[in-house]
Amino acid sequence: ISSNIISGNSAGSGGGIFCVVSNPTISANTISSNSADQGGGIYCLNSSPTISANTITGNSASILFGTGGGGIYCSNSSPTISNNIISGNSASSDGGGIDCCCSSSPNISNNIISSNSAPLGGGISCRSSSPTISNNIISGNSVIGIFSAAGGGIYCRNSSPTISANTISGNSSSRNGAGLYLLRNSSPSIENSIFAFNSGGEPIWCDDETSVPTLICCDVYGNSGGDWVGCIAGQGNIDGNFSADPLFCDTAAADFHIDGFSPCAAPFSPCGEQVGALGVGCDLGFVCGDINGDSQVNSADMLAIIDFYFYGGAAPFPLGVGNVNCTDQIDLADVMYLIFFIKGAIPELCCLNTPAPPGRQRIYTEQVDSK
Repeated sequence: ISSNIISGNSAGSGGGIFCVVSNPTISANTISSNSADQGGGIYCLNSSPTISANTITGNSASILFGTGGGGIYCSNSSPTISNNIISGNSASSDGGGIDCCCSSSPNISNNIISSNSAPLGGGISCRSSSPTISNNIISGNSVIGIFSAAGGGIYCRNSSPTISANTISGNSSSRNGAGLYLLRNSSPSIENSIFAFNSGGEPIWCDDETSVPTLICCDVYGNSGGDWVGCIAGQGNIDGNFSADPLFCDTAAADFHIDGFSPCAAPFSPCGEQVGALGVGCDLGFVCGDINGDSQVNSADMLAIIDFYFYGGAAPFPLGVGNVNCTDQIDLADVMYLIFFIKGAIPELCCLNTPAPPGRQRIYTEQVDSK
């Protein structure tokens, strides 16, 4: 089923496409403005379809109890859901974008899942399922409702998905778990992912002690309910986890690539790997050696790095601009290197701890205030 426009249809299940005991390839379609009680865009039961490179927008699932899936609903199914735009869909129960139910094991990768809404799992809902969720942008999703609203980005109940290399940003919840909500034996493994700027609740919330998420190499930053709080409170400084501005290129334009000085850029993030779904894609204008943030490198920066290193003063922002000798950390050598550069004894600075965009080296050669 490829290169079609499937729009404005309605059904009890599967407003756009209905799959039962079948394994179709569904690719390069526009599936929009369809409605159903469950599976507004696509419904899968006992099926393993390949759903790729589609635009799935503005679909709705309106059943009040038990199921949902505004964009995609799967039950006892193992679909491959990749490289789709899943946006602006809604459900009146679970999974505004995607609802995985009842022993489903979907592979959800390289999608943009944005601006979807539901009471449980604005972006994705996982119920008694084991999805693999990787390399997705999950942004701007929301949960709606008075009593059960939870999991702006992802909601898990009795599910322990593998969540890796995702950017989960700008989602909202009116109750708990703006980024991720965990309930009843939900203990996902979460790696190389960003949870940033989610609002209305904690980035990750565990509803009970049976849910124990494990985070490795994750950046949790700028969330309105706190960052390393609740059930992830003890993980902020172990296993390569950290909290720093990821320096997205343009969140207003939904560009979640990162700047070359981002702490999420490989190979010099705290874990040495790229964190988040997208790599370096812009240059926001930070200057190597500009410790005090005035877009120049001069004696004021020499004093600023001395104050930072020896006396606990303000850190460079982003931190990479202070790593001026091409190593992977800021230490005494960087202090001396910057002093020698400003005094004219070293010809250039080199902040290679943060890879530059193609064709541009992060080298600052102008000598200022060399006296």
